[in-house]
Amino acid sequence: MQQRHKEKQWLLIQLKEAAKLCWAEHVAQKARKEAEVKVREEAKRKKVAKKKKKTLDYLQQLLDKILKEEATLLEGTEEF
Repeated sequence: MQQRHKEKQWLLIQLKEAAKLCWAEHVAQKARKEAEVKVREEAKRKKVAKKKKKTLDYLQQLLDKILKEEATLLEGTEEF
């Protein structure tokens, strides 16, 4: 009888350890998924920021070109 009680206690301890390991794996998996989501969101933000900067650079170049052409036209009209 005492041997059977010890076996039950040992099995109960093993079961608790298995449950702790399963829980730890679950928590680790959840943390990995959250980290992956954050990495994807950050990559998306960087991509949007890069696209905005590229657009602003293009608009600045276009404005510079227009201003240069206007200056050239104004120089041509001052001669009259």
